[in-house]
Amino acid sequence: MTEAQIQDIYLRLDSLTSEVNSLKLLTGTIGTSQVAMPTASYSVSPKD
Repeated sequence: MTEAQIQDIYLRLDSLTSEVNSLKLLTGTIGTSQVAMPTASYSVSPKD
């Protein structure tokens, strides 16, 4: 591998790391409300 190829891999890895961290933040805030909503609506549903 050349130095340029190695640098390219590191740049891509940094970019992916940033995207994953961003997704973790989104799922941390949005994910909890998405779990809470179906749970709440399920518990309010009438029983058959």
